[in-house]
This record gives sequence, structure tokens and C-alpha cells, in this order.
Amino acid sequence: MVSASFPLSQHPEWARGLAHIKGDTIVLDEGGAERYPILQSQYRPDLLADLTSLRDCKPADVMRFVRRHGLLWHGPKDLGSGECLEHLSDWRFHVEHLWLTTSLYLSLKLAQEVGTAKPVRNLLRRLRDMDFFYAPISDNDVECLEWVSLLIAERITRGLEDCNWTLVAECTLAREGVQEGGAGDFVFGEDPQNLVAAAYAQLASLIANKVAFSECKGCGKLFTSEHGSMKFCSKRCGNRVRKARQRAKEA
Repeated sequence: MVSASFPLSQHPEWARGLAHIKGDTIVLDEGGAERYPILQSQYRPDLLADLTSLRDCKPADVMRFVRRHGLLWHGPKDLGSGECLEHLSDWRFHVEHLWLTTSLYLSLKLAQEVGTAKPVRNLLRRLRDMDFFYAPISDNDVECLEWVSLLIAERITRGLEDCNWTLVAECTLAREGVQEGGAGDFVFGEDPQNLVAAAYAQLASLIANKVAFSECKGCGKLFTSEHGSMKFCSKRCGNRVRKARQRAKEA
């Protein structure tokens, strides 16, 4: 694999590590932070799911996220500046928008499966009650679903504004120590400028490649599903829900 004395722009870096909460602010421990290749992190597949599950921004969950992925907007270039801190109110705002976008897509997929726009209309009505949505809701199924498709595409496109695209030489990539390609082998890659853009890039890739993913009926976390009938992200989560239901019946 090609080596270099500097990070290749094809393999952007980010920073992660221990953090603490101070008021409404999450602060990264800059001195102990680890630089890592954002696209090759072992936690990369979980970025979208981990971020959308932070709607409440509970301190323990936020600090766990920063240990795995880092702050949302402050990366390696900010280390040593004393400015590696972010407001949780900003996190809540962007997490809410990302969650809303994924929810719209999941409701669209469900509507296509059941053959009616009812799931989409139900979600839009709930969002309207929460003051997240104000546009009229079409009574025509085709018009309703096509309008939501356009809305999803526009929201994700805005989320990708901070993501550049690159052509990656596969000779610089390795999986489990094995080089993935040789000279002349290339793939498209993304160069996200922050973790919000990286999450939108992941969502866009899942949708464009028609990768099945769902929201776990137990913990609510997003997970990729091997088949449409999967309701839980893991056997452990499913068992926990079933045991809770059994205890409720016996009470």
C-alpha cells in the first residue's frame, strides 16, 4: 500500500477522544485526542445510527459518541487551539433535522410496501403537530409520495453541502491488511468537512444503493436489515423487549 508522510486528501482525518459536559457545552480533551481516518474507522458504519439516536443529547450518550467519532464540527485542525467545544443546542438542532430526514425516507419505503401513502401522511401530520411541518398534504397518493421524495432529496442535498467528492486510488486502500486494488483501480470517495456531512453522505449512499435499513422497535436505533421482516437491531434487543412485555402481562 502507498505510504506518505502526510494525510492523503482521499483519506480525510478526524479527531476523537474523551470529553466532558460543561453547562450546555461538550468539550473535547484536546491533549488526549486521537487522530483517525474518518472513512476507515471501525465505527464508520455506525455513524448515522449513533448520531440520529442523540435526539435527547443525554450527557453520557454524547460523551460516548465523541469517544467513538469526535465532535461534529471541530476536527484535527482545531487541536491545540482550545476551541474544541460545541453547544449541545446546536447538536440537538442538526440531529433533529437528520432524524426527520431519515424518518421521511422510512415512511416513504413503508408506504411503497403497503401500497398507500397513509404512513407518509401520518408522519407529516405528527410533524405538523410538532411545528416541524407546515405545507399542505396532498390527498392524491402519487402526488404525496413524489412530493416527499423531492423533499428528502433536497434535505439530503443541503446536508451534503460540506462534503467534497474525490476519486480514490484503490492501491491506497486495505481491508484486513490486504490491498484492495492496484494501479489503475479507482472508486469514488467522499471528503466530508464535518461529521454532519459525513452522516448525510452515509444516508445518501444507503438510499442510492437501496440498502435496507430500519428503526429498531426496541431501542429506536437505525440498523441495516438483512430482510424486511427484521424488527430489532439485535437478538439481545429483541429479547429485552419480549421479556418486558412478558413481565407486563404477568403484573
